[in-house]
This record gives sequence, structure tokens and C-alpha cells, in this order.
Amino acid sequence: METSLGQSVCKMTKVLPCAAAIAAVLGPYYSEAIGGVARWIGWQIPLHEIGAWVCPAYHPSYVMRTLNAARETTIEAWTRRHLREAFALAGTPLPPAPPIGRSVSYPGPDEAGAVLARWAAREDSLFAWDFETNMLKPDYAAAEIVSAAVCRDGEETVAFPWTAAVADPMRLFLRGRGRKIGANIKFEERWVRAFLGCSVRNWTHDTVLAAHALDNRHGVTSVNFQALVRLGVASYDGRVKPYLEESRPGRPNRIRRIPLDRLLRYNATDAAVEYHLGVLQMKELGR
Repeated sequence: METSLGQSVCKMTKVLPCAAAIAAVLGPYYSEAIGGVARWIGWQIPLHEIGAWVCPAYHPSYVMRTLNAARETTIEAWTRRHLREAFALAGTPLPPAPPIGRSVSYPGPDEAGAVLARWAAREDSLFAWDFETNMLKPDYAAAEIVSAAVCRDGEETVAFPWTAAVADPMRLFLRGRGRKIGANIKFEERWVRAFLGCSVRNWTHDTVLAAHALDNRHGVTSVNFQALVRLGVASYDGRVKPYLEESRPGRPNRIRRIPLDRLLRYNATDAAVEYHLGVLQMKELGR
């Protein structure tokens, strides 16, 4: 192992040697437990909060323990690659932060319906959309959709409470020809079929499935994780996540206790993040 790599960490790149270091640097920007090192290794994270690339790597002592005199070990080979890639970023500016919070509106039911009806006719647009519900599955009598959000072309996002007044316009939008991005689309598809009696037309991309196809490590596919490691977007669910967890299947969560303005901001952010994440993944997949 070239010792110079470990001695000349550039100002714009942080190579994190162990779980404690990863937690120290990324912990403030990630709402879940950092967990094991393996899922963090090798990412080149454009962390806009601190204005630096963050590139986790294995601890040198761990690499040394894997060394084999007869052949290069897998850990050694990956570490060499990750360090080369990290130092190649020296002097490289961070990509622009995705405009997650820009051009967001929170229309009432009638205005939201008008927006959805207009967007339903846009065959050339790419949308990401997201439901917030009071439980995981729509099969129980108490199941309800609480809010919805749609991001159009990364330029405009709307988030609105779910009422009977938006059901028909949402159905019209979901049956429209515009391409649609989701995260774990089986979730939204299942709720749409249960509450709107139709299926979604022109699903184009699933960020969760794509994350697994691009990197099949355990624990890397969630929107929360992907938003941080790929977009440099810090976790934004800390104030709502405890209210969205079910105590047991079929029992409503505590989503109704979240102030509506906070829930809509979270819902809108989810849709916008899914859009920008989906665009990045599709580019990497050559789609």
C-alpha cells in the first residue's frame, strides 16, 4: 500500500478510515444509524453542507490484516481503487446542489386539481410523485392517503392534502402519458389501485430498484441513503419519521399528529429528491 496516499489527504477530499470517523463526519447529516462500514465504502459524496467531497475508505489496519503475500486481496484491491478515485477529485468542484426546495407550492384542493389536470396533458414531461399514508398497506378499513406531492421536470413541485376533490384530477394525471418516477413503486401502485381504481400509466423509473441494480450492497437503496451519498442532500425526515412508523401491521401510524405544513414540506422534498435521484440514476444506467 502506498503510504503517500494516506499522508497527503487533500483539502477538498476527506478519506474516512473507520466507522467512528464516518459517524463523526456524516452523522449530523444522516437521520438513521450509520451502521456498519461496508455500505459507506467507496462512495464519493458531494456534501454541500461542508463544501467537500467525502470519500469513506477502509481503515488501513483492516486492510493490512487482509494482506496475502501470494496475491492481492479483494479488500486491498478495492481500497487502492477507492483511494485513487478519491484523490482524483482533488481540485474538482462539487456539482451544483439539486434545487430541491425551489419552486415549491402548497395549493388547496381546487388549485391542486387544476395543476394536475394541466400536467396530465404533458406527454413530454418527466414527473416524480409520492404519497404519504397512515400505514404501509391499503388493505385495512382504516387506511387513508393523507397527502401527495408531484415534481415536474425538476422545475416545479406541488404538495397538497388528500381530499375527495383531488382524487379525479390525480387519477387523470396518473393515467396521463407523462413519464413517471417513483421510489419503491409497488407501494404507490398498490395505493392507487385501492383508492383510485386504476393503475399508473408510463412508469419509467424506480429509484429503489435502480439503486440495487447499480450497487447490490445491503442497506443502500433507501431514498434517505441515496439522497446523501449521490446528491449530497442531508436527511430531511428527522422531524416526521417517528410519526410514520407503524406499531404493528394494519394499525395507523401517527401521521395525523404531524403539523400539516411540516408534512407537506416533507412530502414535497421527497418528490423533488426522487426526481433528481432518478435522473442521475437513469444517466448512470444509460437510459
